[in-house]
Amino acid sequence: MAIDTKAKRLSVAGLSPIGPIMPEADGTISAVDRRVVAGIYSGTTTEESPPTATTIEEALYATLADDGTVGGLVSTRIYPLRIPQLAVVPAITYEQLSGWREHTMTARIAMASPTFRVTAWAMTYSGCNTLADAIRAALNTASGTEGLITVQVMFLINETDVIVQPPQIRGLRRYGRQQDYKIWFNEILN
Repeated sequence: MAIDTKAKRLSVAGLSPIGPIMPEADGTISAVDRRVVAGIYSGTTTEESPPTATTIEEALYATLADDGTVGGLVSTRIYPLRIPQLAVVPAITYEQLSGWREHTMTARIAMASPTFRVTAWAMTYSGCNTLADAIRAALNTASGTEGLITVQVMFLINETDVIVQPPQIRGLRRYGRQQDYKIWFNEILN
């Protein structure tokens, strides 16, 4: 599915196809509006259907975007796998490292426990640490329901620093902090 360029232009201008995106009194964009813009870019939001998490990735995105501190630092700059080449930082990337499913002797049950890596990216080491601290506060021991996904608990199991210096852009350096989370959740069985 191609990205709707009109929707993209509207969201950059502070509008969405389902209405204006209005900043809060403190100048930030509300969690709902951030999710609408994110849905426009992923192709999952229409006028008829507000964003609803049906996968653990969508629930993870929503948990990060809905957090006031994290959302204030990165807005909708939360990407699967890697940051787009010319994207602004600070930003967050996430990727699944493992996908363990629970089983009984005769069937699969609806409990899954994948490990996800969430990486905070910034232009400075201190900016990276600030974002990583906000992510940890939002995710470590988090639980609840987001859309159709019920997260039992998320645990931080590992944390490491990384640095990336793209060879094609001289002088550009991005600092990263990778955090690995074990997420126990009830998935939708087909």
